[in-house]
Amino acid sequence: MSTSLLLLLLLSPALSCATRSPRLAVRLVEGADADLTAEQLGMINLGPVGELPGVYVFSLRDGDGGDEPGEEASGRKRGANDASSRAILHERVLWAEEQVPKARLPRGLRADGGYWHADPLYGAQWHLLGGDGASPHMNVPAAWRAGYDGSGVRAAVVDDGLQGWHPDLAPNYDRRGSHDYDDGAASPEPAPGDRHGTAVAGLLAAADDGAYCGVGVAFRANVSGVRLTARSVTDAEEAAALSHGFRAGNDVYSCSWGPRDDGATLDAPGPLATAAMLIAASEGRGGLGSVYVWAAGNGHARGDSCAYDGYAASRLTISVAAVTRGGRRAAYSERCAANFVSAHSSGGGRWLTTTDLAGAGGASPLDCRSDFGGTSAAAPLAAGVVALMLQANSALTGRDVQHVLAVTSTVVDAGAASWRRNSAGVWHSDEYGFGLVNAGLAAATAASWAGVPPQRVASNGAASAGRAIPDGGAWIEESARFAGADGELVVEWAEVELTASHPRRGDIELRLVSPAGTEATLAPPRPYDAGRDYDGWTFSACGFWGERAEGVWRLLARDRVAGDAGELRSWSLTLYGY
Repeated sequence: MSTSLLLLLLLSPALSCATRSPRLAVRLVEGADADLTAEQLGMINLGPVGELPGVYVFSLRDGDGGDEPGEEASGRKRGANDASSRAILHERVLWAEEQVPKARLPRGLRADGGYWHADPLYGAQWHLLGGDGASPHMNVPAAWRAGYDGSGVRAAVVDDGLQGWHPDLAPNYDRRGSHDYDDGAASPEPAPGDRHGTAVAGLLAAADDGAYCGVGVAFRANVSGVRLTARSVTDAEEAAALSHGFRAGNDVYSCSWGPRDDGATLDAPGPLATAAMLIAASEGRGGLGSVYVWAAGNGHARGDSCAYDGYAASRLTISVAAVTRGGRRAAYSERCAANFVSAHSSGGGRWLTTTDLAGAGGASPLDCRSDFGGTSAAAPLAAGVVALMLQANSALTGRDVQHVLAVTSTVVDAGAASWRRNSAGVWHSDEYGFGLVNAGLAAATAASWAGVPPQRVASNGAASAGRAIPDGGAWIEESARFAGADGELVVEWAEVELTASHPRRGDIELRLVSPAGTEATLAPPRPYDAGRDYDGWTFSACGFWGERAEGVWRLLARDRVAGDAGELRSWSLTLYGY
């Protein structure tokens, strides 16, 4: 997709719709009349795609469904696929893509220190209290004592809705930053039973008014609700939700959902959602960049890894793994080379206390719940810490936020074999990321953070390999060399884009080794993934943080399971840093 297309695909609330009629996202040539073009295609223009002209969503007219095709004047049948083909051939259409709803699932789990709040259940919020001298903790009260409570920061909870009138959320609820992309309404009010987003919001920003439950990490931050995941949604709707209000004040986006954690799904943001996130991450907060915080996933017991979730594994997001009170990875929490930090959540018989739907439809007969967990709970806790950091220093860029978290998070479970110390002296684990978030240290460091230089990018281009991956375990090796100005780059993220053929892609293991010898497992084997091939899939790693790019980077691939052979067709390595 072209750079110009990326810059135009910011979607507006006008695109949300409760009906499921087939629709296309289209980009038109400059000056084209969208209504006329839609009419010529036998479609209806549903509205512009964002603040800039040129991109729209078109819908088939009534009766022209995808499964039940309607009649054209000529009498032939047509549907969404045919409309897409016709649109691409139209002289005023530069790009078109059918919008297909996809399920986005919550990552919650259910069960059948010196700073005190008056809220009735604050004493039960062990994830905030810490300081018992025995267990690792997130050091949240230290940030509060320093005066950081999230004031002036806006956080958007993208989820299945948010009950803004809940007594613990009402004082902080931001109506302006909210919207419902499931039903096309201004308010993100959840339907009965859609209680996930309200619980997430409570962990992030429940107020400290002493009214009902406990408090959020950033208990005076504004919190908005962007309703998206109550039903299957299209790429266009995801793009609209993930960029909603980024110019108007939504600073942090907390996302506790993603593709299925079944150990077999390979899924990532579509071109529209990717474009919207790129724009918000570069232009949000007045050009400093909006911050995306994402749940790493709950599929570890099913052999899943966040390496196969293009949302959590994106360099644009802060992927959050779950740690129990005892400081160990929660049994469900997924591992991957892109895990950035970890935060407390359920495990070992303990759960988190937060807000529930008030009135009917909640998980509890009360308006609070003490059975929330999963990486769904870890992500908003980390998002709350980010809000404290932004209050401490509103000049932080999105990359600055990542840098501060990388140097302030606490190593937990120090004896775990997953910890690696790279040549820059930075510790990283595919289980814990850079460690358990430390709110007090992160806020204090953010307050005096000078900022990192502008981002630079180095790439080896697309290398055509055309090499067989031997059946049964032998490694093959590809390499890329960086020198000169590219070699001087200080690495933040490494991305490998892979195209490979294999009848069971879950058999393939992929590793990346830096010139300094630091190793990251990009693609751990997945025994339940019987899908075919990788077609331009991007694997990401942040464990090379701070290393120099100069020298030879090695890509290692092998087939761990006998019976099927594959081929490494092409790959590219892109390094992001400064």
